[in-house]
Amino acid sequence: MFSTAIVLIVLGCALRSSAQFPSPSEAQAKCCPHWYSGNLAAFHKCTSKYGFWPICPRDPLAFGCRYRGQWYAVGSIIEANAKKCYEVHCVRKAPSLWPSVRIKHISKECNCCEFKGRIYEHDHIIHLNECERIQCNNGTWEKLPQAPGDTWACPAGSTPWDDFCIYFWPVIMSWPDAQKICHLLGGSLIVPQGPDDNEMIADGLRGAGGWLGASNGKWPDTSGRAWKVSPWARGQPTNGTADKCLGIASGDRAWSALPCDGADHALKPICFVKKVPCDQRGCVVNGENFDHGDVIHLFDDCHRIICDDGYPVHEVRPECCYFEGWQGQWGAGYYPPGFFNPFPHIHCYCHKNGQVNCLDKPIPEEELTPVKE
Repeated sequence: MFSTAIVLIVLGCALRSSAQFPSPSEAQAKCCPHWYSGNLAAFHKCTSKYGFWPICPRDPLAFGCRYRGQWYAVGSIIEANAKKCYEVHCVRKAPSLWPSVRIKHISKECNCCEFKGRIYEHDHIIHLNECERIQCNNGTWEKLPQAPGDTWACPAGSTPWDDFCIYFWPVIMSWPDAQKICHLLGGSLIVPQGPDDNEMIADGLRGAGGWLGASNGKWPDTSGRAWKVSPWARGQPTNGTADKCLGIASGDRAWSALPCDGADHALKPICFVKKVPCDQRGCVVNGENFDHGDVIHLFDDCHRIICDDGYPVHEVRPECCYFEGWQGQWGAGYYPPGFFNPFPHIHCYCHKNGQVNCLDKPIPEEELTPVKE
């Protein structure tokens, strides 16, 4: 009985010691933050309570700074104080060193301004966009007047090019229709003035064909120094320039004289529009004035041209589908969701995600390709 009691006492001590022994995860949670922040003295003091060093994992949070009870990534601005002109940064001075908190004094004078979590000193200028600028003036942001010659940025989908915006219209058509589209955008079909222009246009087409601004043998002069290499494709321009218009054929980067009617060569308009000065919010199209937000031209229920910050902009409903095809002649356009017939004997269905299914016979609904709308 005595030996049994000893065994039970020893076993009870072992169980009690096991229950009181700290777990590695607890030591990690308590001590590793000191290691991550580089406070080795606090780390040693913490580990002495547990009697061992925990393994601190090298996870992404390890490479940050602890500041007032929160973690911050390296490179982040922890705090910005405009009144006292300083920022608090989480920095790493060398790859072998742990990140640390550093205070960056922006100016000795307390007249700074705060903008989007950053501190800027007196007289600093921020460009909000091409037409709007603000300047820090003794702790307060002030709007600066527009500079002469400032212009609004070209609208999304167009390409800035010197003093112009270049539009690559997405729908193929004849040359006369292409010129009309450019006029609706407040511009004209582009006429390249040198090889740089030509390269920009060919890159923007991305293998598609496009119409340029010349026709009926009145071709641009390429005999000057600007054109070291002829921009014309081999064998172009062909004889008999009547009813021929200047374009870049699909898959080509050189010029060709092509039939203007678009039956054999339907190409995309390439329009150039002069950049709009900052003091202009409305649009001027074919001598008519439009206010910001006005509809300039409504093609159908799928797409239109509106006035946006001085520029005519092409808008397309996202659920509409674009289709182009050949049935003795080219046809192209936008179609709303549902069934449509781009040609008399072609039956198509437009899904709301923009995908199109077409057959040369009516499409039963059960045969439609399942598409997640």
